[in-house]
Amino acid sequence: MSRSRIHKAALLLAVIGGGLAMATPFLLGSHALLASLRAVPVSVFLVLAASAAVSAVAKAGKLQLLQTALNLRLRFARTVAITLVTDFAFLVSPLGAAGYGVNLGLLQRSGASWA
Repeated sequence: MSRSRIHKAALLLAVIGGGLAMATPFLLGSHALLASLRAVPVSVFLVLAASAAVSAVAKAGKLQLLQTALNLRLRFARTVAITLVTDFAFLVSPLGAAGYGVNLGLLQRSGASWA
């Protein structure tokens, strides 16, 4: 397969995927979806947000321990920021491929050496 055909196929799949992602709420009935979200108590959303925050801090703590083993001294707030940006990169890239590169790049920018 030629390179241009691969690029065209990838672009077509990306457009189809984006279209499906945007159309899904409408296909499932956006009014019913919003109505069902209104029925969920606010406390459930707060518990989910707290769970996500605890998870992010725990992942940052693990990364902080790894950094300490590499003699890399970063502030914990910077480690939390690296963790959140890396998670976002995993979420927005196809198959999460960008997450690893973003993580390595941010850690190298912070002074980590992989040699």
